[in-house]
Amino acid sequence: MNTSKDNPTNNSETPIKPTESRTWGEWWKDTIHFWSHILDLREGLDRKGTLIGIQKNIETKGANVWLLICSICIASIGLNLNSPAVIIGAMLISPLMSPILGIGLSIGINDKKTLWASIRHFLIAIVVSLVTSSFYFLVTPFDGLTSEMAARTSPTILDVLVAFFGGIAGIVAGSRKDLINAVPGVAIATALLPPLCVTGYGLANFEWEIAWGSFYLFFLNSTFVSLATYIVVRILRYPYKQYINRKEARRTKLIIAASASLLVIPSFLKLFEILGDLREKQQITQYVESAFNTNRLQALKWDLIKTDSTNNLKVVVVGDYVTPDQIAQYQVQLHQNAPNCYLELVQMEEEPPNFDAQTENLKADILARMEAMNQIRDEKDQKILALQQEVSKIQSDSIPLLALQTELKILFPDLEKFSIAKVPQADFGTKIDSIHLLLLQWNKTNLTPELQTAKETQLQDWLQAKLALDTLQVVEY
Repeated sequence: MNTSKDNPTNNSETPIKPTESRTWGEWWKDTIHFWSHILDLREGLDRKGTLIGIQKNIETKGANVWLLICSICIASIGLNLNSPAVIIGAMLISPLMSPILGIGLSIGINDKKTLWASIRHFLIAIVVSLVTSSFYFLVTPFDGLTSEMAARTSPTILDVLVAFFGGIAGIVAGSRKDLINAVPGVAIATALLPPLCVTGYGLANFEWEIAWGSFYLFFLNSTFVSLATYIVVRILRYPYKQYINRKEARRTKLIIAASASLLVIPSFLKLFEILGDLREKQQITQYVESAFNTNRLQALKWDLIKTDSTNNLKVVVVGDYVTPDQIAQYQVQLHQNAPNCYLELVQMEEEPPNFDAQTENLKADILARMEAMNQIRDEKDQKILALQQEVSKIQSDSIPLLALQTELKILFPDLEKFSIAKVPQADFGTKIDSIHLLLLQWNKTNLTPELQTAKETQLQDWLQAKLALDTLQVVEY
């Protein structure tokens, strides 16, 4: 019986080279071949269809213009409402992809006619977008710069990467036999549509810094979309356009080179600036993490405020109080990482109190108050003493008329009225004395002049002795 086991020609019995005997070179070659097949862009490539499709859709007119107006309005509403979902909805209908891909494609294949058409219709799209967004932000009842708008006022490396990979996705999808337009269109619109709307906001509100920053972001992203398109076109080896006239071919190359330089050189300069800012930000981030994220301090947030001459690093920290000497040390460390940067530290706690100084100040305040109170008390005592002396003087100068009139009526029955007063007396010199006057009124019915005189003298002597007066002058009235 002839079985497969006995048949030496059976495929199952064909000698197979053991895998262990394969060399690393063979493994590496097979791996490269496998991934080359997986990543091969030439599979499904339609060079002619790509050229026709992009050149056909370059023009911004008719339905494309109205789609652009609608997408700009929807994106502006999304930015105004701070709604990413609405912004994404606007990107789905944006027709901005073809003119930008046309610029990169025309540079890649040295096609002057397609380049001029792409640039012309791209400029038309920019004008339509700016007019539409500016008009919207002029008439909208909503106001204020939202976070979605603020994120599109200055370029970052992430924006550039989105534009670059969006451009790759756009030209790769457009070069297939089975075209896929939606996804790469959204990727490109992500980089271009919102900055254009924010530029319109800046123009409508005369915020020139916002308008310029967002428009530069739009220009930078457009350049990198075109650059990605150019790179893919050359990788896929699209044929150069042939010119019969050598002069025309040479002039076309110069125009293409000049146009590419005008696009690429400013963009790369800005890219280097962005990379420098990113490197500086990383250095400052490392500084903040190492200096302030410790057991005694924690940095809540920080912000780098740039001016024309210097940069200010504002750090908000919590934890132990940082003294001025410690802040100076932090400043020295900062200069080692960023020489043209100055530290501004915002602390959540106040400086701890100096109890010794407060105690001394309290003692000094108490002593000052006690001294002031003693002075007031001395002044009051002096006033009281002066008043007492004045009272004593008044009491000493007062004449007890009620007591005297009883005695005088008994001693001098002919006396009808009397009065005693202390009055000042001037002698027409520099001295003024005080004297006591005794005013008398007699009943002269039974009095002779001699007797009246005797009685006055007797009354004068009695009162002077009674009242202990040095002088007493009698006046009859």
